[in-house]
Amino acid sequence: MRGHHQTDTSFSDNINFYDPSDDIDIGELGKRLLDEADAKFECRTPYASLEEAIAESEKAYSEKPLYDFGLGKKSNHQAVMDFYGYELYHRILDELEESYDCPPEKREQGHISKELWKELRDIRAGRKPYPNQKAEAQKPASKAAGNTSNANPPEIKQRQRQPGDDYRLETERGLVRNHSYRKLFKGPGLVYEVIWSNLVRKGWRDTEEYPIRKKYHDERKLLVYCTSYRKLADECGGMSHHTVKKFLDSFEEAGILKTEIFKPKGPHPSQIVIILGYWTGNGKKYREHFYRDEIFLSPKVGKN
Repeated sequence: MRGHHQTDTSFSDNINFYDPSDDIDIGELGKRLLDEADAKFECRTPYASLEEAIAESEKAYSEKPLYDFGLGKKSNHQAVMDFYGYELYHRILDELEESYDCPPEKREQGHISKELWKELRDIRAGRKPYPNQKAEAQKPASKAAGNTSNANPPEIKQRQRQPGDDYRLETERGLVRNHSYRKLFKGPGLVYEVIWSNLVRKGWRDTEEYPIRKKYHDERKLLVYCTSYRKLADECGGMSHHTVKKFLDSFEEAGILKTEIFKPKGPHPSQIVIILGYWTGNGKKYREHFYRDEIFLSPKVGKN
């Protein structure tokens, strides 16, 4: 009754920098996929723009087969993601992956749960609205009419500092890197936190193709993260990369971050460099300054 699908183990083309000191055991499959990714990079040419990179990614996802359980026939990753939305798309992938560890009496390999299968069938039959349909209905009238520009962005007023403002809601880096945390707190605030948690700092190790620490942190004294829209979307609990780009555009318009395109030498893909602020001092006097804080709150008296 339910469809069957063999999972595709091809690796994403996105760069994923990490701190080797994290000591993560990625396993034999992870090592093989990383080797495949390295081989792909050797024959890649730089993208002329981020739009070209997105188009290339969507083309690749359109060529990856995936069973559409709602229709009961073969489809592809991009079509399933476009129709059901990013959350349901990732639920499908998660349940397919889980099926290979389930006992046969609970679920056959390559099958999704009966609950998810029924939900997809109901969406296709029109008994439930599909996620993209709900999103369209919730758009402002100006955007529904085709006006998607940010001609009148929300006004941002800086708040004057008051006694007691020094209390902090601290967020540990490890908390943001917890997948369950990212799924629960998914939204524009999480996008900012994920960028912050991956900033190039002391433990970052450059590669020859992507000398991000040398060029941005050391030489220009900037607080940056180098990534791609799709990789950042995956890091943010499975958002759409279009949604992530929309959030970044709004952040940049508000002045709380800046973006640049880094084009490496040779056949390596361009990446987006996201700048959250800058740093001053050195050693024990090292201090990070974030555009976000300067935009929303007046500086401390007697502090630079």
